[in-house]
Amino acid sequence: MADTYSDQDTNSAAGPALRADAARNLAKVLEAGRYVVARDGADAQMEDIAQHAGVGVATIYRRFGSKQGLLEALVADSTRNMDQRARPYADSADALQGLLDVLTMLLDLAARDRHLLIAQAGTPYPAASGITPDSELYATLQHLFTRAQQDGQIRPDITLDTIQPLITGMITATIHHPDDPTRHTALGVIDRGIRTD
Repeated sequence: MADTYSDQDTNSAAGPALRADAARNLAKVLEAGRYVVARDGADAQMEDIAQHAGVGVATIYRRFGSKQGLLEALVADSTRNMDQRARPYADSADALQGLLDVLTMLLDLAARDRHLLIAQAGTPYPAASGITPDSELYATLQHLFTRAQQDGQIRPDITLDTIQPLITGMITATIHHPDDPTRHTALGVIDRGIRTD
C-alpha cells in the first residue's frame, strides 16, 4: 500500500544524519499517533496521523506496515513508558506504599490510553496490557510485593497472582469508565484486604 503514496520525507543523505532524522520522525509519528487515536479511537486515519507528525504517509507505512502495526507499536511504547515510570518505585522505603503507588499509576495510564488499548485490541474489552509474568512491570510489582510481605505488611497467605485478577478488573473498568473516581476506592479495598493489620 505504501507504493500508492508519494513520500515527502525521503532523504538522500546517508549515515548518522539519516538515522537521526529517522529517530526524530519515529518520535513524531508516535506522538501524533497517540494524539489522533486518543481523539478518534479506532476511526483514526493514517493520513491524519501523518499530517500531524509532519511526515509523508508512506513513511509510516514503510516503518509499521499497516495501521495495526502502528497501533501495536503505540501499545509497546506505552508499555515501555509504564516500565520506566514504575522502575523508581522498586526502591521505595515503604514497599507496600510503593506497590500501591505503581497500581495507581497503572490506573491513571489506563484512563489516558483507553482509546489506544481498545483500538489495538480490536475489542471493547482489551486485556491489561503490559502485566504479564515475563514483563519488567510484573517483576517490579512482584519485587515490591515480596518486600512488603517480608516486612510484615502483607498477609503471608496472599500472592501477587491472587490479586492480579482484581488488578486486571480495575484496569478494565478504568478503560471503560475513565472518569469514575471509584477505581481508587477499589484500590483501597485491595489495600485493606491484603494488609496484615
